[in-house]
Amino acid sequence: MTEDSSDGADTSISANLPWASRGFVISAITVAAIFVVGIAVTITTLATDEGGQGPNAADSSPTTGSTPEGGGVPRDEMPEEGRTTTPKGSDDSASVCGLDGNSDSSFDTFPEDVTWEPVGALEAPHFPGHGPGEVDDNGVRYCYAHSPQGAVAAGLNLIAMSSLSDIRKDVVQRMFAEGEGKEAALEKLKDPSKDEETIRSRLAGVQLVTYNPDYARVDVALQIDDPEAISSHVLDLQWSEGDWRVITRPSGEMVVPNSIVDSLDRYVPTGKAR
Repeated sequence: MTEDSSDGADTSISANLPWASRGFVISAITVAAIFVVGIAVTITTLATDEGGQGPNAADSSPTTGSTPEGGGVPRDEMPEEGRTTTPKGSDDSASVCGLDGNSDSSFDTFPEDVTWEPVGALEAPHFPGHGPGEVDDNGVRYCYAHSPQGAVAAGLNLIAMSSLSDIRKDVVQRMFAEGEGKEAALEKLKDPSKDEETIRSRLAGVQLVTYNPDYARVDVALQIDDPEAISSHVLDLQWSEGDWRVITRPSGEMVVPNSIVDSLDRYVPTGKAR
């Protein structure tokens, strides 16, 4: 995979998932308040509070809740299918494409050898040795290492692939954990909103909030230029059948709602990937 130098491009992406790469692009945001699989954010959410705090900013912080000993998704925030002591598929299964895991427990910087590749209107990272290790015939980038770096790579690539409306269903089919939430997400994708408005934004940072061999929580920060805001988008991932897979609430929405944050202080800047 090679690094792309398309910074500054004015490109519109499809509705529902307002993400931009480390370069500046035009990102489409759904005006209607339909949260397809919980990742979409609306203009209303960003513009209603002039102080920069959305309605869920305080009560949906990804660090809120009782975190299990050793880290991982807080038990009271897990969807029903992920609350058991040993969820189905949460084992030490080998990577589906043979990537090696490691015993690291944090993510503090982007490695120098990370490269970025256009995926739809966005750019997605490739972490050598951590994924994605495979791209299927539909363009779904999958197979991530059982490691913190693999979890971060999975989260960022999921967001990038979500800019491609024609493969969203394929992404959910391959990258979501089996259960009621996955079925609900697929059902929502049958009737996406068609009302769009474009705004300028960029993918500003990422934080690995919690990590253990079973679960990882990845928080991605999107910096929006107009209206000025920084939005937090949290993905919960479960190691299942040899890959990191998204877990959701039974409704198909993310475990932690989107929120507006004050600063990028807690995030690892994506600029370190350059």
